[in-house]
Amino acid sequence: MWTKIKQNLADAKLFLTYTFLGSISKALGAVLPLVVAKILSPAQFGSYSLGKMLIFFFSALTISSIQRPFIVFANEELNQSGKIAKSFTIKFFFVIASLIVGGLLIFLFSAQIAKFAQIENADLWAVFAGFFGFSICALISNVFMGLNQRIKSILVDLFYNLFATVIIIFLYLTGNITIKSCLNVYFYAMLGIIGCFIWQIDYRKLLPMQFDLHHLNKLFDFTKWIFLGVTASYFINWGDNLILRYYVSMEDIGHYNFAYQISKTIIFLTATIYFYFLPFIIQNINDKKKITHYLDSKRPKIFILGLCGLVIVYFLAPYLIELVYGESYRKSEQILRLLLISNLVNLYVVFLPAIYEALRFYKSLNMIAIIQIILNLLLDFILIPWLGIAGAAIATNIGYLAMAAMMEWHFRKHVLNGLKNETQRNID
Repeated sequence: MWTKIKQNLADAKLFLTYTFLGSISKALGAVLPLVVAKILSPAQFGSYSLGKMLIFFFSALTISSIQRPFIVFANEELNQSGKIAKSFTIKFFFVIASLIVGGLLIFLFSAQIAKFAQIENADLWAVFAGFFGFSICALISNVFMGLNQRIKSILVDLFYNLFATVIIIFLYLTGNITIKSCLNVYFYAMLGIIGCFIWQIDYRKLLPMQFDLHHLNKLFDFTKWIFLGVTASYFINWGDNLILRYYVSMEDIGHYNFAYQISKTIIFLTATIYFYFLPFIIQNINDKKKITHYLDSKRPKIFILGLCGLVIVYFLAPYLIELVYGESYRKSEQILRLLLISNLVNLYVVFLPAIYEALRFYKSLNMIAIIQIILNLLLDFILIPWLGIAGAAIATNIGYLAMAAMMEWHFRKHVLNGLKNETQRNID
């Protein structure tokens, strides 16, 4: 009894620490573009946002696709052998290949990219520098997560955003703020992360590198479906800009991205729940009691806490925006309130993907995401010419509501039954 209480307290302490650090990290990540928005005009902020969109486009096609498969297989490998050399080898060479592909894409399509974002050709390599910095920091963070060192992993994210924010403020104070310098910040922050964390990695569990073809095939079988889901997720987060670019002004794009940046920060904040529980779900997927406790006890408590936070944001955010930005982003206030609906829906479903992935139900999970983005983009084409940036927000909300309905139905009919059957077989 006393041992169980101590374990529950220890788990609660770890969760609160991880969530607290994750909250600070995401808050800093939100402050960075919001500081930029304070300095730049809405039209310039629109160009900056499209530049960031390109950085995350390359990341979605490459780095982000292997992130979750790496964490899953590294944790399994760690449990079996005490090392993650096989998973790390694949991850390392995948990052190198991704950087090469990203550089080639920027070189080959430089004119089209510059025209889309309304930036100078010379600024394109700042996009690559940002992609490079993001990729290396994601690698370091993922390695810690693969070693089940969750606090170190979230600290990498936290300090990356901290360094980037400090550098932006320094550039502002020295009068060197341009779109190019704002994008280069992601590279400069990477240098700080390398200096602080590279020596904290336990290389004995990573080296010597081991190439295992069977391990590679399993990981990439997982990755190809995650790739579809990550790409769909990217278009959920950034796809509105593709349609907005051809129907509204760059200033309106700035207003929309300002509101969406706050909404997206809440989504990223919510994602800390997924990343925190993912190792736990993987290790205990066959323990019916623990999974049931996760769904029936932890989920509603965390959801209620998150709901309270969203209510606070709904009422306070417009006043804070006017206090800090004056009239510059007044148009963004109602857009943000509209987008909070998608934040609420995302909070409701964020507890389920870890179970999907632990059971290898990733095909269904990603099909749901693909249907969501197709619906979202179709509604963008219909609503944006009619309602402008408000139409983009409404399309996003409808997409999230459809995703939640599909996932809840599929989870109850297929995944939950499969989970019970799987755990029962292992119990028997």
